[in-house]
Amino acid sequence: MDRSKKHSTSGKPWTQGESAMSFDETYDVVVIGSGIGGVATALAAREAGLSPVLLEKAAKLGGGTSFSMGGIWIGCNHLMLAAGYKDTRNDVLSYMRFVGAEETDDERLVAYVDRGPEALTFFEDCGIRFRISRGLTDHYFGVAPGSVAEGRCLNTDFIAATDLGEWQDSILAPRDTPIEVNSEELFNWGGIANINNWPKDVLEERRRKKIRTRGVGVITHFVKQLLARGITIKLGTRAISLATENGRVVGVVTDKGRFGATRGVMLACGAYESNPAMAQAYEGLPGFLSMFPPTIDGDGMIMGAELGARIRTIRNNLAVFLGFNIPGKHPGEELLFRIVGISEMFCPHTIVVNRDGARFADETYFQNMVPSLRHYDVKKHRHTNLPCYLIFDQQYIDGFSFIDAPRGSEVPPWVRVRIRSRNLQASSRSTRRGSQPPSPASTASRGTALTRIFGAARPHGVLPRRTSGSLPAPTRLTSARRWARCASRRSMASNCIPACSLQAG
Repeated sequence: MDRSKKHSTSGKPWTQGESAMSFDETYDVVVIGSGIGGVATALAAREAGLSPVLLEKAAKLGGGTSFSMGGIWIGCNHLMLAAGYKDTRNDVLSYMRFVGAEETDDERLVAYVDRGPEALTFFEDCGIRFRISRGLTDHYFGVAPGSVAEGRCLNTDFIAATDLGEWQDSILAPRDTPIEVNSEELFNWGGIANINNWPKDVLEERRRKKIRTRGVGVITHFVKQLLARGITIKLGTRAISLATENGRVVGVVTDKGRFGATRGVMLACGAYESNPAMAQAYEGLPGFLSMFPPTIDGDGMIMGAELGARIRTIRNNLAVFLGFNIPGKHPGEELLFRIVGISEMFCPHTIVVNRDGARFADETYFQNMVPSLRHYDVKKHRHTNLPCYLIFDQQYIDGFSFIDAPRGSEVPPWVRVRIRSRNLQASSRSTRRGSQPPSPASTASRGTALTRIFGAARPHGVLPRRTSGSLPAPTRLTSARRWARCASRRSMASNCIPACSLQAG
């Protein structure tokens, strides 16, 4: 649905091949996808005097960004410097190169470091309000050179959905998620595992006012500015392929018509996490689950690959998490991916074990878990640590929030429960950060004494795998076949950027 003002083309039409009359509508810039990359591109294009159109195949805006915490990481930004924090370009470069693990394109990395503060100021001048996420350190603070304790991690300010007027219900929001609480408050209020400590009166007031933060808040801020500038937004419009002329991309073919682009097309439609075929090709992890909406299915990558674009693997990254899918509470409700690595997994009275009952990494440091997931036992012909299991006891249920439920709540029926003993032995937490995991023999014996075993109601308690029905059949088959065709034509890197679960997602 197009509910915004339409703009005429201001750019010069091309002179060869297809004419502008071949398209139903023509703009300077066609942006595919409405996550942060898409909305930021559309806003920047308009500020440059161009006429953009934003295409989103889903019924609501936000894409994968709406499912995120909404964090923005920029070193040497003007907000931190004004607040008295110290930072230098060399420290930011050192930290980024450490995080890149020798897999980055250094030219692009330097461009991000140098232009990031400029971009932040630009969007602030456009009307977006940002704030420092106090208490949120660099992921590798104290480990990586150049890391800092505070100041580089940012969020947008709180914003009310009602600021969007008739568009207030057009932003995608993950179900059962406290989108009115930002990351700074999560720390101050005791974390996501201590929901009982959160001020109920504050939360109720924010919900009444439809206050938004996290990724939903980021998108709301940007959409507010797009609407203020009359930028054309088209929901429910799926891009099918790129239109070309003499080797140049000149537009987009969609299921709702053809859109010409005199200045360019931006593919800002995310990666492939919700496309099982691509996830298998790039991740190679059994039971891979998507923590993003089903629309994040690699269509932009496919469109680029069909024109000869190459995809480069980034194997060492922070995009793989352990987690599981939470079933819907109502018929037809989509599964919701729960990132255990930043919630339940680091709490007392929980451990993670593989199918042999062995712990294999330090649960309190999620970055340490990921490399262990790729271990493969050639003799047993299986991944050593997948599937794996989150195990917790009654002390955890009584003392912490499981999937955002109040302390002491009943364990959901889809969690496998086995009564074995009263307590999870204290020794199960003896090998936390800075020490080695125990041997399989010691953890297997300890595992048999646990009270509650997490897993789906499936054989041997495996966490629920993504089902083939989680994406609309036509989309899934089309994407899989097109991807297979592209992969067969050229040598592709074996992996891109993933997402992981107690399976992997």
